[in-house]
Amino acid sequence: MNSDSSALCQYYRVTSRRVVYAEGQTPSNYPIEDYIYSDTNYTAELDVAHTPVQFTISCVRKDGTITEHRFTKGYRSKTERYYIVKTSEITYYLEVDEQVLLREITYGDYYNDTYPTKIVTKEYNAAGEASTKIENFTYNQYRDLLQYWDWRAQGDTASTEHLTRYTYDSHYHIQTMKSYQQDAATAIMELHILTADYKNVAETQIWVNDRLFSKQMYSSMPPILPAQPKSKQRHMPTAM
Repeated sequence: MNSDSSALCQYYRVTSRRVVYAEGQTPSNYPIEDYIYSDTNYTAELDVAHTPVQFTISCVRKDGTITEHRFTKGYRSKTERYYIVKTSEITYYLEVDEQVLLREITYGDYYNDTYPTKIVTKEYNAAGEASTKIENFTYNQYRDLLQYWDWRAQGDTASTEHLTRYTYDSHYHIQTMKSYQQDAATAIMELHILTADYKNVAETQIWVNDRLFSKQMYSSMPPILPAQPKSKQRHMPTAM
C-alpha cells in the first residue's frame, strides 16, 4: 500500500461470518464465527502519515484462537510517500494466561517495499514442536514475480527442483511463460502466445519434457494471466 502524507485510508473488518448450508443439513455442521478485535494504535480510519512506525491488528475467533497481524511503516524519500508492510503474523490461544503457539509467519526483506522476498512459516503441534516451511521470491524492476521457490526447497535458492520461473512480455507485462519441475523426471513449460496488440493471450501451449503436450487457441478474449503466487500480498485490508 503506497500512500502520500495526505492520504486517508478506510478499512472494513469482518465482525461475523455465516456459512450458507444446503437443505437437509443442520446449522450445527457449519459453526458461526464471530470476531472481536483488539487493536494496538489502530483506528478505523488510518491516516498513514500519522500512524506509528509499528502497529498490530488482532483478531479473536469465537473458539478463542487469536491472530496478531504486525505491520511497520516506512517513508520513501525519493517518491515522498509512506508505505506499510506486514512483518509477521502469529496465531495462538491462551491457556491459564499463557500463550500456546499454533502458527508463526515471518516476512523477510521486501522488494521495493511491496512484496516479501522470503516467508518463513512455523506450524506448532500439540507438544509445542515446530515444523518450518520457507518460501523465497525474486522480482524484476516492474515488480513482476520472476522466481518462486516453494516450501520444499527450504530456503535453498540454488535448488532448481522446487523452483518455478516466470517471464513476461515487455509491453503490458502479461505472463508469457511459466516453467517448473513437476517431479524429478518431468519438466513442465506453459507458453502463452499473445495477440498482435500484446494485450491478451491468443494461444496457450503446454510442453512436457520439451515435447508439445497440448495447446488451446482462444477465439475471444481470455483473462489476462497474472503471476502466481503473488507472494501472499498485499497483507493489508483494501484501502477505500
